Amino acid sequence: MEECQTESNSELKNEDRPREERTLDDRLESKEHRHSDKTVEEKEIELLERMYSGSGRDAKRISDKSEQPADTYDGAVAIIYHIDSEGRVYFSLEQKSGTHPSSGKYALYGGTVRVGENHVAAAERELQEEDPKGFSAVIKALNDTHYKVAEVPEYIGGTPSRMTIWAAEIKDASEWETYKLTKTTEGHKTILSLEDTVAAVQKNNFAYPSQGKALLDFAYVLLNSPKLQQYHH
Repeated sequence: MEECQTESNSELKNEDRPREERTLDDRLESKEHRHSDKTVEEKEIELLERMYSGSGRDAKRISDKSEQPADTYDGAVAIIYHIDSEGRVYFSLEQKSGTHPSSGKYALYGGTVRVGENHVAAAERELQEEDPKGFSAVIKALNDTHYKVAEVPEYIGGTPSRMTIWAAEIKDASEWETYKLTKTTEGHKTILSLEDTVAAVQKNNFAYPSQGKALLDFAYVLLNSPKLQQYHH
């Protein structure tokens, strides 16, 4: 009888197992059968939301097709900007689009740090993934600037995290013009003046408020720097 009982338990369907004994893939597979009419984008968003709400912390990868290591809760982003010959400052921002929950709002370029990845490597990888043709100009700017703007402590789904922000000034005018025209793989590359960027932050038009606040602080420091003060005397 015990042998039969054991065999029977081993053949339990995924949905009949206790939740803690089921893998995330099992749960997603079961859910997909119940909601097969959902689009791939909707399923991916649902999975990301589950991960960041804390209920998907046992995930081994973002999705089966990506085969990538799981993301952490940390972020690594860059403030990409240019100062023209008359002292006007312009920022390059990603405007979220499509199915993103914050569609229409702005964000800094960069993204999530993967397990076992340091923040510098994460920033470089994300910047290359998001803007393959403009990537080299941004990395050159990061290497030239060597300026970490901030490390912002956050809580995502109750889990402590850290967002690292670097400054990347593309100084050469021709490089900036070329960079502006490159196409990104997600969202829309938007070039805003310093004034328009500050206004966007003040209107809560940033997908991630902590990024907007850090950008506002950076703009204040930049405006009061000797480099810009020389244009206003």
